[in-house]
Amino acid sequence: MDDVIAGRHTPPLTLRDFEDFLCFREKSAENLYFHLWLDEYRRLYDRAPASKRSPEEVMTLGQSFKTACDTFFAQSSPLELNVPSDMRRDIDSRIAGVEQASAAAPSNEAYLPPQAFDKVHNHTHELLAMSFRSFRKQVVRNADRNRGWFAMFLGILTWALGLIPTIFCCVLDKSRGWRAFGLPLWWFGTVVAVGGFGKVRPQSPSLCSSSSASAS
Repeated sequence: MDDVIAGRHTPPLTLRDFEDFLCFREKSAENLYFHLWLDEYRRLYDRAPASKRSPEEVMTLGQSFKTACDTFFAQSSPLELNVPSDMRRDIDSRIAGVEQASAAAPSNEAYLPPQAFDKVHNHTHELLAMSFRSFRKQVVRNADRNRGWFAMFLGILTWALGLIPTIFCCVLDKSRGWRAFGLPLWWFGTVVAVGGFGKVRPQSPSLCSSSSASAS
C-alpha cells in the first residue's frame, strides 16, 4: 500500500486508481486524504526546530492544522473521520486547547505536533489497509509491468509489419495505392506501443479530488 501511495506502481495500481476506488466504491477517501495530509504536515513540522521556525513556516503549519481540523474533525465536513468516540473526544479536547490558547495569545503557535494525531492515524491506517486489500484483489492481475513491455513490443512489431506494403511497392514498382494497406497496421501499432509505454513509465502520485487539495 505504501508503494502505491508513493507512486511506485503503474495502472491499475496507481494512487489515482486507489483513490477512485475509495471515492466511488467504499466511500472512505477521507482515510487516504488524512494519511497524505499527516505525511506532509509531519514533513513541514520536522523541517526546523520550533525555536528556529520562520514566521512563514509557523503560518504555514497553522493554516495546514486549521484546514485539517475543518476537513477531518468538523461534524459538518463530508470528509469527517470515522474514529471511536473515546479517540474522538481526546483529539477534540486537544484541538479545543489549541484554539483557546490561540484566542488568549494570538502570537502563540496555533497547531499541534504531528504526534498528537498518532492514535487517529493508527486507526485510519488500519481501515485504509483493509480497503487496500479489497482494491488489490480487483486489480492486481492487470498490474504486471511485463504486460507493458509486451504491449510495446507488439505495437512496434505491428507498426513494422505496416512497412511491408511500402517495401512491396518499391521493390516490385507497384502503384502507390498499395501502401494504404499498411496504414491500419501503423495506426494500431502506434496506439498499442503508446499504451504499453504508459504502463512501464513511472507514475507520480496525484489526487483527482479537490477535497484532497484542501486537506493538504
